[in-house]
Amino acid sequence: MDANGQAPMVRLVESIEQGQEALVRLSVPDGQAPGSLPEGCYVEFADVRGCDGISTHQEPSPCGEHVTAWKISSKPGDPVNSIRIGDTSSFPPYISGGLVTEKKVGVPYAFKSLAESLKDPGMPFDNMVGTDMINFGANLRGRGGGIGIVSQPKTYSSEYLDKGLFRRIVRRNMRVRGPT
Repeated sequence: MDANGQAPMVRLVESIEQGQEALVRLSVPDGQAPGSLPEGCYVEFADVRGCDGISTHQEPSPCGEHVTAWKISSKPGDPVNSIRIGDTSSFPPYISGGLVTEKKVGVPYAFKSLAESLKDPGMPFDNMVGTDMINFGANLRGRGGGIGIVSQPKTYSSEYLDKGLFRRIVRRNMRVRGPT
């Protein structure tokens, strides 16, 4: 899951140092919003002359798989519009050019299982995500109606569901049983 839901940031590479914690100086291209890359995000390099291998570097992501990117960091006193990447001492010197693009890497989130959620859906805004205040409690009623259908002895074939009758069945159960 994407951590912030925003479009990836793109920056122009001005220079890349060689060293253990290489400093990369960046500039904001025309048409891009100003701002800094978030601490700990992943970036990928493209169209860099020199520094052969900088665009194929792989690191483990929080989800466990390896991604072709660099995890960035910074130190106190670093210049504005700069990032620190890992060890570039084995690469040839930077010549010119290049783009840095923020790479969206999945972030693991823990959720309750469906069985646990059906047994205990929770309370709105406490441990359950609420949708809006206009239909306050509607998600509880909707879940209750769905549980009523699942627990009914009568089975409904897929043709009922395909014809849009599922919604009518839920509404009927809500009127008969009321919210649960």
